[in-house]
Amino acid sequence: SAARAASTPAAPALTELLKVETARLLDPLKGVDQQTFDVEREVVRNELRQRNERGEVAAVETALAAALYPPSHPYSRPIIGTDASLQTLTLDGARAFAAKHYRPEKMTLLVAGQVDPEGIPALLEKGMATPFLAPPPGGPIKPATRLVAKPPPPPEGTPAGMPGTG
Repeated sequence: SAARAASTPAAPALTELLKVETARLLDPLKGVDQQTFDVEREVVRNELRQRNERGEVAAVETALAAALYPPSHPYSRPIIGTDASLQTLTLDGARAFAAKHYRPEKMTLLVAGQVDPEGIPALLEKGMATPFLAPPPGGPIKPATRLVAKPPPPPEGTPAGMPGTG
């Protein structure tokens, strides 16, 4: 599964935000002790119960996901789990999961707004921690960086008001 996080800083705060986000991504469970973990697990269990007081919602979602995806696919299971699966979670298990799956090399960074596209690499160098920029343990991966200064114009002949006309 993919975690998604969004931050919307003012352009001058981007470097500081990158430092904070780097620290968070490198150690997402930093400062989480057993008591905090237990409380947060109960919060998620309560959210699950509140969304599914009578059971019909979970039954439909579970049946639909099972019909659409093979059992080995992560989407074939409930998004936040079941009450039974949540009860089995441990802090050590969460740390192992985070270490394996919440990896900087799996991150996609989107920078949009009033930022000079040519200056983004320098911002990343200045704002992100060195370990974050190091190649992953298995060696370098092909970068998927795409800098877009502005969206392309709509195709010629596109009527006003159509998608892509601004």
